[in-house]
Amino acid sequence: MSCYLAALIPMSCYLAALILMSCCLAALIPMSCYLAALIPMSCYLAALILMSCCLAALIPMSCYLAALIPMSCYLAALILMSCYLAALIPMSCCLAALTVNRRPAKDPDALLLS
Repeated sequence: MSCYLAALIPMSCYLAALILMSCCLAALIPMSCYLAALIPMSCYLAALILMSCCLAALIPMSCYLAALIPMSCYLAALILMSCYLAALIPMSCCLAALTVNRRPAKDPDALLLS
């Protein structure tokens, strides 16, 4: 409602942008996971919404216009959270792949005991 509150909006957008960058980088790293290929798309869509949110926060001509910005920020935050959670999927996928691809023990009897 005041200009001071409106000034806090860009800061939260920039912090969200840092989280989004780490989310997208994490989604791009596991190249062996087919599921990971779907995640960057949702990250990029979220990035577009976040960028428009941050640009809108920098351009407000008045406090009234700034009052409309938090809504788009909250929507972007919801997409960002789902994007960040989705980034955990390739990690678990790759951890599972590492577990499955471990070399078997050299002693066949050791396999029977385990």
